[in-house]
Amino acid sequence: MTGNGTGNLTGNGTNAVAKLGTDRVLAWRLSRQLPDPRGQADAGATVRRLCGVQAQVASAARLAVATRQLHPRPQELSAALTDRTLVKTWAMRGTLHLMHAADTAAYLSLVAAARTWEKGSWQRAFVSTDQMAALIDAVCEFLDGRLLSRTELVNEVIAVDVEGVQPTRAPPTSRPSPPLRRAR
Repeated sequence: MTGNGTGNLTGNGTNAVAKLGTDRVLAWRLSRQLPDPRGQADAGATVRRLCGVQAQVASAARLAVATRQLHPRPQELSAALTDRTLVKTWAMRGTLHLMHAADTAAYLSLVAAARTWEKGSWQRAFVSTDQMAALIDAVCEFLDGRLLSRTELVNEVIAVDVEGVQPTRAPPTSRPSPPLRRAR
């Protein structure tokens, strides 16, 4: 079976394989990831299409969205976070991401299904599986019928010393975090 790099199917018909040239693959990736061609979509639609935008650094998230818009709107991300079209949460790879509010539960369910805390590297660096189970139980109890910011939740955990689980650094205090809700 040989390919000519044009994207044509080659083979005997039963095991046909699409052979794509590098240019076609890169063009497809650019169109799916939105930098070329840039679109008219707002920040919420852009983040949703990308299945989230990495946001450890706020200016990098703004740039990631702006580079995908024909006419970037500088305050749009802040407005979308304020009106809760977008949320900022820990997601893929344990890093902060902007996610469309309508999709957040589905993505976080998928991330949680990976059960990262059961991996040896996680347990050596953070907490054991028993500590994590105790922490999950405590967090569910703390959030039952209450809205807490990340800082307030961390302070609750510190106050009761959940099975020896202690943060490795002080909770953030620079800006209030949006309240966390327990999923029902």
